[in-house]
Amino acid sequence: MLSTLLNVGTITTADSEARVLVTGGTEGELYSHLFKTPEGGQILFVYDKTSNPTVQVQLTEKGSKAFRYNLDGTFAAYTDFDGKNLRDVPLTAGNVSIFRIGP
Repeated sequence: MLSTLLNVGTITTADSEARVLVTGGTEGELYSHLFKTPEGGQILFVYDKTSNPTVQVQLTEKGSKAFRYNLDGTFAAYTDFDGKNLRDVPLTAGNVSIFRIGP
């Protein structure tokens, strides 16, 4: 699944263009990584190593739509997305949440 998401040519890191805010629960060890694809898409990884917070992710660059991926490769549209904000993202300790944001 990851190779499919990331096998798009040269990707660039853009961690500073995603701001993660805890909106519910307690932050533990919270991490996020944002990558940009050549066609203007974005791939976001967000997780908390030790806690189960709910977060909002604010993106600098606007996207058209967002999809949340499962580790088995399945995915679904993430409807709580307004082009720049992924809202009400529940995190489970130790599990990575993966999003693809269309250009």
